[in-house]
Amino acid sequence: MSKHPNFAKRPKLEFSQFPATEQIKSKSSSSTTKAPCELWVDKYRPRQLSDLVGNASKINFLREWLARWQVNRNKGSRTPKAIIISGSPGVGKSTAAKLVCDSLGFLFFEVNASDSRNKSGAVVAEGISGSLSSKVREMVTNTTMNIDGTPKRTVLIMEEVDGMSSGDRGGVTELISMIKLTKIPIICVCNDRYSPRLKSLLPHCEDCAFQRPMKQQILKRIAHIVSIERVSVTQNFLETLLQTCENDIRLILNQLQMLQMETTADIALSGITVKDVPGNPFSIVDKLFSSPACGALHARERLALSESELVPLFVQENYINMRPSDTQFDRLQLLATAATRLSDADTIGRAVYTEQRWSLLPAFVVCGTVLPSSVMAGKREILSNSAGERNFNRFPSLLGKLSSRSKMNRLCSEIALHFSTNRSCAETSTQLRLEYYPTLRLNTLRAMTFSNKGGIEHDGIDEIISFMKEYDLTRSDWETLHDSTRLNGKGPIFQQTTTVLSSKIKSAFTKACKKHLK
Repeated sequence: MSKHPNFAKRPKLEFSQFPATEQIKSKSSSSTTKAPCELWVDKYRPRQLSDLVGNASKINFLREWLARWQVNRNKGSRTPKAIIISGSPGVGKSTAAKLVCDSLGFLFFEVNASDSRNKSGAVVAEGISGSLSSKVREMVTNTTMNIDGTPKRTVLIMEEVDGMSSGDRGGVTELISMIKLTKIPIICVCNDRYSPRLKSLLPHCEDCAFQRPMKQQILKRIAHIVSIERVSVTQNFLETLLQTCENDIRLILNQLQMLQMETTADIALSGITVKDVPGNPFSIVDKLFSSPACGALHARERLALSESELVPLFVQENYINMRPSDTQFDRLQLLATAATRLSDADTIGRAVYTEQRWSLLPAFVVCGTVLPSSVMAGKREILSNSAGERNFNRFPSLLGKLSSRSKMNRLCSEIALHFSTNRSCAETSTQLRLEYYPTLRLNTLRAMTFSNKGGIEHDGIDEIISFMKEYDLTRSDWETLHDSTRLNGKGPIFQQTTTVLSSKIKSAFTKACKKHLK
Protein backbone atom coordinates (compact mmCIF):
# COMPACT_ATOMS: atom_id res chain seq x y z
CA MET A 1 0.00 0.00 0.00
CA SER A 2 1.36 3.41 -0.86
CA LYS A 3 1.85 6.06 1.73
CA HIS A 4 -1.22 8.23 2.06
CA PRO A 5 -0.58 12.01 2.28
CA ASN A 6 -2.92 12.36 5.26
CA PHE A 7 -0.58 10.25 7.35
CA ALA A 8 2.67 11.92 6.34
CA LYS A 9 4.81 13.37 9.08
CA ARG A 10 4.08 17.03 9.37
CA PRO A 11 7.13 19.22 8.66
CA LYS A 12 8.39 21.42 11.41
CA LEU A 13 7.08 24.96 11.00
CA GLU A 14 9.89 27.51 11.03
CA PHE A 15 9.30 31.25 11.32
CA SER A 16 11.34 31.71 8.16
CA GLN A 17 8.63 29.94 6.15
CA PHE A 18 6.27 32.84 6.63
CA PRO A 19 6.74 36.04 4.57
CA ALA A 20 5.54 38.21 7.43
CA THR A 21 8.53 37.20 9.52
CA GLU A 22 10.94 39.37 7.56
CA GLN A 23 8.64 42.38 8.05
CA ILE A 24 8.55 41.73 11.77
CA LYS A 25 12.33 41.51 11.91
CA SER A 26 12.77 44.75 9.97
CA LYS A 27 10.34 46.61 12.22
CA SER A 28 12.07 45.42 15.36
CA SER A 29 15.61 46.00 14.13
CA SER A 30 15.71 49.43 15.71
CA SER A 31 14.74 48.12 19.15
CA THR A 32 17.14 46.77 21.71
CA THR A 33 15.79 43.21 21.37
CA LYS A 34 15.78 41.13 18.22
CA ALA A 35 12.81 38.80 17.69
CA PRO A 36 13.79 35.14 17.90
CA CYS A 37 13.75 33.14 14.71
CA GLU A 38 12.38 30.02 16.36
CA LEU A 39 10.14 29.12 19.26
CA TRP A 40 12.08 27.69 22.16
CA VAL A 41 9.48 24.93 22.46
CA ASP A 42 10.50 23.73 18.99
CA LYS A 43 14.18 24.60 19.35
CA TYR A 44 14.65 22.57 22.55
CA ARG A 45 12.16 19.83 21.98
CA PRO A 46 13.58 16.35 22.75
CA ARG A 47 15.38 14.77 19.80
CA GLN A 48 16.13 11.46 21.55
CA LEU A 49 14.86 9.50 24.54
CA SER A 50 17.64 10.78 26.81
CA ASP A 51 16.37 14.35 26.29
CA LEU A 52 13.01 13.59 27.90
CA VAL A 53 12.50 14.88 31.44
CA GLY A 54 10.98 12.46 33.94
CA ASN A 55 8.80 9.34 33.55
CA ALA A 56 11.80 7.11 32.78
CA SER A 57 10.08 3.95 34.05
CA LYS A 58 6.95 4.64 31.99
CA ILE A 59 9.01 5.28 28.86
CA ASN A 60 10.87 1.98 29.37
CA PHE A 61 7.54 0.20 29.85
CA LEU A 62 6.22 1.72 26.59
CA ARG A 63 9.40 0.71 24.76
CA GLU A 64 9.25 -2.89 26.02
CA TRP A 65 5.55 -3.18 25.17
CA LEU A 66 6.16 -1.95 21.63
CA ALA A 67 9.28 -4.10 21.14
CA ARG A 68 7.44 -7.28 22.20
CA TRP A 69 4.17 -6.47 20.43
CA GLN A 70 4.68 -8.80 17.47
CA VAL A 71 6.18 -11.54 19.66
CA ASN A 72 3.13 -11.47 21.92
CA ARG A 73 0.83 -11.69 18.90
CA ASN A 74 2.72 -14.71 17.53
CA LYS A 75 2.53 -16.47 20.91
CA GLY A 76 -1.19 -15.78 21.20
CA SER A 77 -0.66 -13.64 24.30
CA ARG A 78 -3.63 -11.81 25.78
CA THR A 79 -1.60 -8.62 26.10
CA PRO A 80 -3.73 -5.73 24.76
CA LYS A 81 -3.04 -4.66 21.19
CA ALA A 82 -3.18 -1.00 22.19
CA ILE A 83 -1.70 1.11 24.95
CA ILE A 84 -3.14 4.32 26.39
CA ILE A 85 -0.76 7.04 27.57
CA SER A 86 -2.39 9.51 29.95
CA GLY A 87 -1.17 12.58 31.78
CA SER A 88 -1.44 16.34 32.06
CA PRO A 89 -0.66 18.51 29.02
CA GLY A 90 3.04 19.17 28.58
CA VAL A 91 4.45 16.05 30.27
CA GLY A 92 5.76 14.64 26.95
CA LYS A 93 3.23 11.91 26.11
CA SER A 94 3.19 12.37 22.34
CA THR A 95 6.90 13.16 22.14
CA ALA A 96 7.76 10.02 24.10
CA ALA A 97 5.58 7.88 21.83
CA LYS A 98 7.23 9.25 18.69
CA LEU A 99 10.78 8.92 20.02
CA VAL A 100 10.16 5.35 21.15
CA CYS A 101 8.87 4.49 17.68
CA ASP A 102 11.96 6.06 16.09
CA SER A 103 14.34 4.24 18.43
CA LEU A 104 12.81 0.87 17.52
CA GLY A 105 12.66 1.57 13.78
CA PHE A 106 8.88 1.93 13.54
CA LEU A 107 7.20 4.34 11.16
CA PHE A 108 4.46 6.18 13.06
CA PHE A 109 1.32 7.81 11.69
CA GLU A 110 -0.32 10.46 13.85
CA VAL A 111 -4.10 10.93 13.73
CA ASN A 112 -6.20 13.22 15.90
CA ALA A 113 -8.94 10.92 17.16
CA SER A 114 -11.34 13.77 17.94
CA ASP A 115 -11.38 14.68 14.23
CA SER A 116 -12.33 11.17 13.11
CA ARG A 117 -16.04 11.44 13.66
CA ASN A 118 -17.78 9.10 11.23
CA LYS A 119 -17.88 5.33 11.18
CA SER A 120 -16.54 3.64 8.10
CA GLY A 121 -18.59 1.33 5.94
CA ALA A 122 -18.75 -2.40 6.46
CA VAL A 123 -16.49 -2.94 3.46
CA VAL A 124 -13.15 -1.22 3.88
CA ALA A 125 -12.49 -0.95 0.16
CA GLU A 126 -15.62 1.14 -0.31
CA GLY A 127 -14.33 3.89 1.95
CA ILE A 128 -10.66 4.15 1.01
CA SER A 129 -11.21 7.44 -0.76
CA GLY A 130 -13.88 8.53 1.69
CA SER A 131 -13.71 9.40 5.38
CA LEU A 132 -10.58 9.46 7.48
CA SER A 133 -11.95 6.61 9.56
CA SER A 134 -11.91 4.26 6.59
CA LYS A 135 -8.32 5.19 5.78
CA VAL A 136 -7.27 4.45 9.34
CA ARG A 137 -9.10 1.12 9.25
CA GLU A 138 -7.37 0.26 6.00
CA MET A 139 -3.99 1.08 7.52
CA VAL A 140 -4.38 -1.00 10.69
CA THR A 141 -5.19 -4.10 8.64
CA ASN A 142 -1.71 -3.99 7.05
CA THR A 143 1.34 -5.15 8.97
CA THR A 144 3.88 -3.05 7.03
CA MET A 145 4.07 -0.08 4.69
CA ASN A 146 6.26 0.19 1.61
CA ILE A 147 8.23 3.43 1.86
CA ASP A 148 10.58 3.97 -1.09
CA GLY A 149 10.35 0.27 -1.86
CA THR A 150 11.37 -0.74 1.68
CA PRO A 151 8.82 -2.42 3.96
CA LYS A 152 8.51 -0.62 7.29
CA ARG A 153 6.80 -1.67 10.49
CA THR A 154 4.15 0.88 11.37
CA VAL A 155 2.49 2.27 14.50
CA LEU A 156 -0.71 4.28 14.72
CA ILE A 157 -0.73 7.13 17.27
CA MET A 158 -4.24 8.30 18.13
CA GLU A 159 -4.14 11.74 19.75
CA GLU A 160 -6.83 13.17 22.05
CA VAL A 161 -8.91 10.03 22.39
CA ASP A 162 -10.63 11.62 25.41
CA GLY A 163 -11.89 14.35 23.04
CA MET A 164 -14.17 11.94 21.20
CA SER A 165 -17.81 12.49 22.01
CA SER A 166 -19.88 9.46 22.94
CA GLY A 167 -22.65 10.84 20.73
CA ASP A 168 -20.57 10.75 17.58
CA ARG A 169 -21.13 7.88 15.17
CA GLY A 170 -17.43 7.13 15.24
CA GLY A 171 -16.26 7.79 18.75
CA VAL A 172 -14.85 5.20 21.10
CA THR A 173 -16.88 2.34 19.58
CA GLU A 174 -15.13 2.70 16.23
CA LEU A 175 -11.73 2.89 17.92
CA ILE A 176 -12.41 -0.31 19.89
CA SER A 177 -13.41 -2.14 16.71
CA MET A 178 -10.13 -1.03 15.09
CA ILE A 179 -8.15 -2.31 18.08
CA LYS A 180 -9.82 -5.72 17.80
CA LEU A 181 -8.85 -6.20 14.13
CA THR A 182 -5.54 -4.30 14.05
CA LYS A 183 -2.35 -5.92 12.81
CA ILE A 184 -0.16 -3.04 14.01
CA PRO A 185 0.37 -1.46 17.46
CA ILE A 186 -1.95 1.41 18.39
CA ILE A 187 -0.85 4.07 20.87
CA CYS A 188 -3.70 6.16 22.30
CA VAL A 189 -2.88 9.49 23.96
CA CYS A 190 -5.20 11.34 26.33
CA ASN A 191 -5.11 13.91 29.12
CA ASP A 192 -7.74 12.41 31.43
CA ARG A 193 -7.61 8.62 31.78
CA TYR A 194 -10.64 8.66 34.11
CA SER A 195 -12.93 10.43 31.65
CA PRO A 196 -16.32 8.66 31.43
CA ARG A 197 -15.91 8.61 27.65
CA LEU A 198 -12.98 6.19 27.96
CA LYS A 199 -14.66 3.72 30.32
CA SER A 200 -15.35 1.19 27.55
CA LEU A 201 -11.92 1.71 25.93
CA LEU A 202 -9.70 1.06 28.97
CA PRO A 203 -10.21 -2.77 29.10
CA HIS A 204 -8.79 -2.99 25.55
CA CYS A 205 -5.62 -1.00 26.31
CA GLU A 206 -2.48 -1.36 28.39
CA ASP A 207 -2.24 1.43 30.96
CA CYS A 208 0.71 3.84 30.94
CA ALA A 209 0.09 6.92 33.11
CA PHE A 210 2.63 9.75 32.89
CA GLN A 211 3.23 12.07 35.85
CA ARG A 212 4.53 15.61 36.08
CA PRO A 213 8.35 15.53 36.31
CA MET A 214 9.91 16.32 39.67
CA LYS A 215 10.71 19.93 40.42
CA GLN A 216 14.48 19.36 40.48
CA GLN A 217 14.40 17.58 37.11
CA ILE A 218 12.59 20.49 35.48
CA LEU A 219 14.82 23.10 37.15
CA LYS A 220 17.92 21.34 35.82
CA ARG A 221 16.54 21.33 32.26
CA ILE A 222 15.29 24.93 32.40
CA ALA A 223 18.56 26.18 33.92
CA HIS A 224 20.47 24.56 31.05
CA ILE A 225 18.28 26.33 28.47
CA VAL A 226 18.51 29.65 30.32
CA SER A 227 22.29 29.45 30.31
CA ILE A 228 22.36 28.78 26.56
CA GLU A 229 20.01 31.68 25.80
CA ARG A 230 21.86 33.94 28.27
CA VAL A 231 18.71 34.98 30.13
CA SER A 232 19.51 36.52 33.50
CA VAL A 233 17.05 35.17 36.06
CA THR A 234 17.33 34.20 39.71
CA GLN A 235 16.76 30.77 41.21
CA ASN A 236 13.79 32.07 43.20
CA PHE A 237 12.21 33.41 40.03
CA LEU A 238 12.53 30.03 38.29
CA GLU A 239 11.00 28.23 41.27
CA THR A 240 8.08 30.67 41.33
CA LEU A 241 7.63 30.27 37.58
CA LEU A 242 7.51 26.48 37.95
CA GLN A 243 4.85 26.72 40.63
CA THR A 244 2.74 29.17 38.64
CA CYS A 245 2.95 27.12 35.43
CA GLU A 246 2.24 23.87 37.32
CA ASN A 247 5.53 22.32 36.12
CA ASP A 248 4.44 22.53 32.47
CA ILE A 249 7.76 22.73 30.58
CA ARG A 250 6.21 24.06 27.38
CA LEU A 251 4.45 26.87 29.21
CA ILE A 252 7.61 27.70 31.17
CA LEU A 253 9.66 28.00 27.96
CA ASN A 254 7.02 30.21 26.36
CA GLN A 255 6.98 32.49 29.40
CA LEU A 256 10.78 32.80 29.45
CA GLN A 257 10.93 33.53 25.74
CA MET A 258 8.32 36.27 26.09
CA LEU A 259 10.31 37.78 28.93
CA GLN A 260 13.48 37.78 26.83
CA MET A 261 11.62 39.50 23.99
CA GLU A 262 10.50 42.29 26.33
CA THR A 263 13.92 43.15 27.79
CA THR A 264 17.53 42.08 27.75
CA ALA A 265 18.18 43.52 31.18
CA ASP A 266 18.11 41.58 34.43
CA ILE A 267 14.63 40.31 35.18
CA ALA A 268 13.33 41.24 38.59
CA LEU A 269 10.57 39.13 40.07
CA SER A 270 8.56 42.14 41.21
CA GLY A 271 8.31 43.51 37.68
CA ILE A 272 7.08 40.36 35.98
CA THR A 273 3.49 39.30 35.47
CA VAL A 274 3.32 35.56 34.94
CA LYS A 275 0.39 34.03 33.13
CA ASP A 276 -2.19 32.68 35.56
CA VAL A 277 -3.13 29.15 34.57
CA PRO A 278 -6.68 28.14 35.54
CA GLY A 279 -7.08 24.74 37.14
CA ASN A 280 -9.81 22.23 37.81
CA PRO A 281 -11.23 21.59 41.31
CA PHE A 282 -8.95 18.56 41.81
CA SER A 283 -5.76 20.53 41.15
CA ILE A 284 -7.00 23.51 43.19
CA VAL A 285 -7.70 21.30 46.22
CA ASP A 286 -4.26 19.69 45.83
CA LYS A 287 -2.69 23.14 46.07
CA LEU A 288 -4.83 24.17 49.04
CA PHE A 289 -3.96 21.01 50.97
CA SER A 290 -0.30 21.11 49.98
CA SER A 291 2.25 21.26 52.77
CA PRO A 292 3.56 23.83 53.26
CA ALA A 293 0.38 25.67 52.34
CA CYS A 294 0.55 27.51 49.04
CA GLY A 295 1.03 31.26 49.16
CA ALA A 296 -0.56 34.01 51.18
CA LEU A 297 -4.19 34.40 52.13
CA HIS A 298 -5.12 36.44 49.05
CA ALA A 299 -3.54 33.82 46.75
CA ARG A 300 -5.44 30.98 48.43
CA GLU A 301 -8.65 32.98 48.35
CA ARG A 302 -8.20 33.65 44.63
CA LEU A 303 -7.77 29.91 44.02
CA ALA A 304 -10.94 29.10 45.93
CA LEU A 305 -12.98 31.83 44.24
CA SER A 306 -12.16 30.43 40.80
CA GLU A 307 -14.45 27.49 41.64
CA SER A 308 -16.44 28.91 44.55
CA GLU A 309 -19.27 26.37 44.26
CA LEU A 310 -17.29 23.12 43.99
CA VAL A 311 -14.07 23.72 45.93
CA PRO A 312 -15.79 24.02 49.37
CA LEU A 313 -17.51 20.68 48.70
CA PHE A 314 -14.16 19.09 47.78
CA VAL A 315 -12.59 20.42 50.99
CA GLN A 316 -15.50 19.17 53.09
CA GLU A 317 -15.24 15.70 51.48
CA ASN A 318 -11.47 15.30 51.81
CA TYR A 319 -10.26 17.21 54.88
CA ILE A 320 -10.71 14.20 57.16
CA ASN A 321 -8.25 12.21 55.04
CA MET A 322 -5.39 14.67 55.59
CA ARG A 323 -2.64 14.17 58.19
CA PRO A 324 -1.25 17.58 59.21
CA SER A 325 0.49 16.30 62.36
CA ASP A 326 2.26 13.16 63.50
CA THR A 327 0.57 13.34 66.90
CA GLN A 328 -2.89 11.78 66.93
CA PHE A 329 -4.19 14.12 69.64
CA ASP A 330 -3.04 17.21 67.75
CA ARG A 331 -4.68 15.84 64.62
CA LEU A 332 -8.02 15.44 66.42
CA GLN A 333 -7.81 19.03 67.63
CA LEU A 334 -7.12 20.25 64.10
CA LEU A 335 -10.00 18.15 62.77
CA ALA A 336 -12.33 19.75 65.33
CA THR A 337 -11.13 23.22 64.31
CA ALA A 338 -11.66 22.49 60.61
CA ALA A 339 -15.12 21.03 61.29
CA THR A 340 -16.10 24.17 63.22
CA ARG A 341 -15.05 26.40 60.32
CA LEU A 342 -17.00 24.24 57.87
CA SER A 343 -20.06 24.52 60.10
CA ASP A 344 -19.71 28.31 60.05
CA ALA A 345 -19.39 28.15 56.25
CA ASP A 346 -22.68 26.23 55.98
CA THR A 347 -24.47 29.00 57.85
CA ILE A 348 -22.89 31.73 55.73
CA GLY A 349 -23.48 29.74 52.52
CA ARG A 350 -27.19 29.54 53.25
CA ALA A 351 -27.31 33.32 53.46
CA VAL A 352 -25.31 33.67 50.24
CA TYR A 353 -27.18 31.22 48.00
CA THR A 354 -30.65 31.28 49.59
CA GLU A 355 -30.99 34.90 50.64
CA GLN A 356 -28.79 36.20 47.77
CA ARG A 357 -26.47 38.08 50.12
CA TRP A 358 -23.48 37.95 47.78
CA SER A 359 -21.41 40.37 49.86
CA LEU A 360 -20.79 37.42 52.22
CA LEU A 361 -19.24 35.28 49.47
CA PRO A 362 -15.59 36.07 50.47
CA ALA A 363 -16.37 35.14 54.08
CA PHE A 364 -17.99 31.91 52.88
CA VAL A 365 -14.92 31.03 50.81
CA VAL A 366 -12.52 31.78 53.68
CA CYS A 367 -14.50 29.74 56.25
CA GLY A 368 -15.40 26.89 53.89
CA THR A 369 -12.15 26.54 51.96
CA VAL A 370 -9.13 28.58 53.03
CA LEU A 371 -9.21 28.02 56.81
CA PRO A 372 -10.03 24.26 56.84
CA SER A 373 -7.48 23.50 54.11
CA SER A 374 -4.81 25.57 55.90
CA VAL A 375 -5.46 23.80 59.18
CA MET A 376 -5.42 20.31 57.62
CA ALA A 377 -2.63 20.88 55.08
CA GLY A 378 -0.37 17.86 54.89
CA LYS A 379 -0.10 14.39 53.40
CA ARG A 380 -3.24 12.63 52.24
CA GLU A 381 -4.14 9.21 53.62
CA ILE A 382 -6.77 6.67 52.60
CA LEU A 383 -9.36 6.24 55.35
CA SER A 384 -11.87 3.97 53.66
CA ASN A 385 -13.10 0.40 53.85
CA SER A 386 -13.43 0.15 50.07
CA ALA A 387 -10.62 -1.90 48.56
CA GLY A 388 -8.52 -0.45 45.76
CA GLU A 389 -9.39 3.20 46.33
CA ARG A 390 -7.00 5.50 44.48
CA ASN A 391 -5.02 7.91 46.60
CA PHE A 392 -6.35 11.18 45.26
CA ASN A 393 -9.08 13.55 46.36
CA ARG A 394 -12.58 12.14 46.23
CA PHE A 395 -15.39 13.74 44.29
CA PRO A 396 -18.03 15.26 46.65
CA SER A 397 -20.53 12.54 47.56
CA LEU A 398 -23.10 15.23 48.40
CA LEU A 399 -23.72 15.87 44.71
CA GLY A 400 -24.58 12.20 44.14
CA LYS A 401 -26.89 12.17 47.14
CA LEU A 402 -28.67 15.31 45.93
CA SER A 403 -29.14 13.71 42.51
CA SER A 404 -30.56 10.54 44.09
CA ARG A 405 -32.90 12.60 46.24
CA SER A 406 -34.18 14.54 43.24
CA LYS A 407 -34.82 11.31 41.36
CA MET A 408 -36.63 9.76 44.31
CA ASN A 409 -38.78 12.87 44.79
CA ARG A 410 -39.78 12.75 41.13
CA LEU A 411 -40.73 9.07 41.33
CA CYS A 412 -42.68 9.60 44.57
CA SER A 413 -44.57 12.47 42.94
CA GLU A 414 -45.64 10.07 40.16
CA ILE A 415 -46.95 7.59 42.75
CA ALA A 416 -48.85 10.39 44.49
CA LEU A 417 -50.40 11.43 41.16
CA HIS A 418 -51.56 7.87 40.41
CA PHE A 419 -52.72 7.23 43.97
CA SER A 420 -54.94 10.32 44.14
CA THR A 421 -56.41 10.09 40.63
CA ASN A 422 -59.94 9.00 41.57
CA ARG A 423 -60.07 9.79 45.29
CA SER A 424 -59.30 12.47 47.85
CA CYS A 425 -56.43 11.42 50.11
CA ALA A 426 -52.93 12.79 50.64
CA GLU A 427 -52.57 16.37 49.51
CA THR A 428 -48.82 16.19 48.91
CA SER A 429 -46.27 13.50 48.09
CA THR A 430 -44.59 14.17 51.45
CA GLN A 431 -47.83 13.41 53.30
CA LEU A 432 -48.23 10.27 51.20
CA ARG A 433 -44.73 9.05 52.12
CA LEU A 434 -45.19 9.71 55.83
CA GLU A 435 -48.74 8.44 56.35
CA TYR A 436 -49.55 5.96 53.56
CA TYR A 437 -46.29 4.27 52.51
CA PRO A 438 -46.09 1.78 55.44
CA THR A 439 -49.61 0.52 54.70
CA LEU A 440 -49.02 0.46 50.95
CA ARG A 441 -45.83 -1.56 51.40
CA LEU A 442 -47.63 -4.07 53.62
CA ASN A 443 -50.58 -4.52 51.25
CA THR A 444 -48.43 -4.90 48.12
CA LEU A 445 -45.92 -7.41 49.54
CA ARG A 446 -47.12 -9.60 52.45
CA ALA A 447 -49.56 -11.74 50.45
CA MET A 448 -46.75 -12.90 48.12
CA THR A 449 -44.19 -13.74 50.83
CA PHE A 450 -43.41 -17.24 52.07
CA SER A 451 -46.07 -19.02 54.06
CA ASN A 452 -43.84 -19.13 57.16
CA LYS A 453 -43.84 -15.32 57.08
CA GLY A 454 -47.62 -14.97 56.90
CA GLY A 455 -48.01 -14.91 53.12
CA ILE A 456 -49.84 -17.23 50.74
CA GLU A 457 -47.20 -17.01 48.00
CA HIS A 458 -48.61 -17.63 44.49
CA ASP A 459 -52.24 -17.36 45.62
CA GLY A 460 -51.62 -13.88 46.97
CA ILE A 461 -50.76 -12.36 43.59
CA ASP A 462 -54.41 -11.81 42.64
CA GLU A 463 -55.06 -10.05 45.94
CA ILE A 464 -52.18 -7.65 45.38
CA ILE A 465 -53.12 -7.02 41.73
CA SER A 466 -56.65 -6.16 42.85
CA PHE A 467 -55.31 -3.72 45.45
CA MET A 468 -53.00 -2.04 42.91
CA LYS A 469 -55.84 -1.66 40.37
CA GLU A 470 -58.01 -0.02 43.00
CA TYR A 471 -55.38 2.65 43.68
CA ASP A 472 -54.11 2.97 40.08
CA LEU A 473 -50.60 1.76 40.89
CA THR A 474 -48.31 0.40 38.16
CA ARG A 475 -45.48 -2.14 38.19
CA SER A 476 -42.90 0.67 38.20
CA ASP A 477 -44.77 2.32 41.11
CA TRP A 478 -44.44 -0.99 42.99
CA GLU A 479 -40.64 -0.97 42.46
CA THR A 480 -40.35 2.68 43.54
CA LEU A 481 -42.48 2.11 46.61
CA HIS A 482 -40.37 -0.74 47.94
CA ASP A 483 -37.04 0.86 47.03
CA SER A 484 -37.93 4.12 48.80
CA THR A 485 -39.14 2.37 51.97
CA ARG A 486 -36.15 0.05 52.34
CA LEU A 487 -33.58 1.00 54.94
CA ASN A 488 -29.90 1.04 54.05
CA GLY A 489 -27.74 -1.37 55.99
CA LYS A 490 -26.88 -5.04 56.54
CA GLY A 491 -28.96 -7.81 58.06
CA PRO A 492 -32.45 -9.33 57.60
CA ILE A 493 -34.27 -6.07 58.35
CA PHE A 494 -32.39 -4.32 55.52
CA GLN A 495 -33.05 -7.00 52.90
CA GLN A 496 -34.24 -5.90 49.49
CA THR A 497 -37.73 -6.82 48.34
CA THR A 498 -36.31 -9.21 45.76
CA THR A 499 -34.73 -11.37 48.51
CA VAL A 500 -38.12 -11.81 50.23
CA LEU A 501 -39.78 -13.24 47.10
CA SER A 502 -38.80 -16.36 45.20
CA SER A 503 -37.92 -16.13 41.52
CA LYS A 504 -41.08 -18.03 40.51
CA ILE A 505 -43.30 -15.64 42.47
CA LYS A 506 -41.60 -12.59 40.97
CA SER A 507 -41.97 -13.96 37.45
CA ALA A 508 -45.67 -14.74 37.97
CA PHE A 509 -46.25 -11.30 39.51
CA THR A 510 -44.63 -9.56 36.53
CA LYS A 511 -46.80 -11.51 34.07
CA ALA A 512 -49.93 -10.65 36.07
CA CYS A 513 -49.01 -6.95 36.07
CA LYS A 514 -48.57 -6.95 32.28
CA LYS A 515 -51.94 -8.64 31.87
CA HIS A 516 -54.13 -6.70 34.31
CA LEU A 517 -52.42 -3.34 34.90
CA LYS A 518 -51.93 -0.44 32.52
